[in-house]
Amino acid sequence: MIERELSYEHYFVGTFLTSSIVNFQAMKSTLANVWHPIGGVSISDIGNERFLFRFYY
Repeated sequence: MIERELSYEHYFVGTFLTSSIVNFQAMKSTLANVWHPIGGVSISDIGNERFLFRFYY
């Protein structure tokens, strides 16, 4: 088994400064279409109104 070191170099955690509820699927789709990183982007809901963004290069 080959162990790979996990790197957090292309990750960031963010939140939205709004008092209304964020539609996760709409936000994920919109931001993925606006940001066009070379290898793509994944967005995960990590709770407490925070989101984990990962960019692939």
